[in-house]
Amino acid sequence: MNISKARLKKEFFSIVLMIAFGGLFYIGINSLQSFNGKRAFAKTGLEPLTLAQAMEKAQEQGKPILADFSAYWCGYCVKLDKEVFTDKAVKSVIDSSYVYARIDSESDEAAYFRKTYQAYGFPTLVILKPDGTLVKKLEITFEPSAFLQQI
Repeated sequence: MNISKARLKKEFFSIVLMIAFGGLFYIGINSLQSFNGKRAFAKTGLEPLTLAQAMEKAQEQGKPILADFSAYWCGYCVKLDKEVFTDKAVKSVIDSSYVYARIDSESDEAAYFRKTYQAYGFPTLVILKPDGTLVKKLEITFEPSAFLQQI
C-alpha cells in the first residue's frame, strides 16, 4: 500500500488541528469552571483565610478552625458553596463559632494540608484546634441542616 506524501501531510495536519482545538476547548472549560467557582464562593461572604492566617486568628480568638480544602474548578466544591455555605444559619454559626480557612488546591499550603490531614479529594472539611491539631473530619453533605449537626 502506497500512501502519498500529500495525504500523509493532510492527515498529520488534521491530527494537529484536532489536538490544538481540544486543548483550547479544555482550557476554556477549565477557565469557565474556575470563574463559576470563584463567583459561587464570593456569594458565601466567607473570608478566605489561609491556614496560617486562620491559625493565628483562631489563637487570638480562642476559636476552632473550620478548614475547607477546595478547588474552584471542583463541581462538588461549588455545590457546597452554593447550597451550604450561602445558607444564613450555616454562615451565622461559622462566623460566630469558627475561624474559616479556605485552602485552595493550587495554593502553597495544599501539599502540607493534603499530607497532614489526609485530604485526598475535594472538598475536604476538617475542624482543627487553633494549633492545627485535627479534631474532626466532616462528612460532605449538601444539606445545611445536616452540615450544622456535624459542627
